Amino acid sequence: RAESQLNEVNKALNKERQQLLALLSSMGEAVVATDSQGRVILLNRMMEEWTAWPRERVHGRALDEVCQLLDARTGQAITNLLGDVLSGQENGGLPSQTLLVGRHGQERFVSCVMAPILNEDGESLETISKPLKGCDSFAER
Repeated sequence: RAESQLNEVNKALNKERQQLLALLSSMGEAVVATDSQGRVILLNRMMEEWTAWPRERVHGRALDEVCQLLDARTGQAITNLLGDVLSGQENGGLPSQTLLVGRHGQERFVSCVMAPILNEDGESLETISKPLKGCDSFAER
């Protein structure tokens, strides 16, 4: 009986997960989600295009590896992007002139919003990052 109930719960959770993946994958905006350690757990189609990382190869990789970001004014890498977000301190964002560098070197200006996914106790479980806009030049923004 307990095994049957466990199987039903697992089926329900899997169905919810598949629905969430379908929703995020079909969005016209780029989305990446990480676990509480900053490892990628989901990358939708748009973000896959922007980063040139196949979705099936990013699971478990560090966000900084998949989404390489540069301050366009200084050329400096933007790292530890999720520090405040993962600690649940605040919603994060990028400097106003940020470049997302794809796996093959292609560059795109982006602006982004990040937010923690909290459990019922207010603890950060995961984060979700959604670049608000991507363009080929800063003037397009």
